[in-house]
Amino acid sequence: MEIEFIYTYHKGEQEFARHTLSSNELISKESLMGFATRYLNLEERIDLKKISCCVSLDKETSCTLPAWYIKVNGKFWFQNGNAID
Repeated sequence: MEIEFIYTYHKGEQEFARHTLSSNELISKESLMGFATRYLNLEERIDLKKISCCVSLDKETSCTLPAWYIKVNGKFWFQNGNAID
């Protein structure tokens, strides 16, 4: 399974990234957010406004998207480097 991230910043330009994803990262909002932000440096984290996610499920995986992911619509919002709900 793969995930694509779109990082939107308050001041900087959007950045795109694609990574292989395991079902462990989809266990909770916190685990996926930690996976997505581990690639950012401190300046990027502070300037971060939103992370949009698109999960591509492969046919071999019996994984479905969890309810928490559907509820947030694959989007995580940030202010001053901290996640907001």
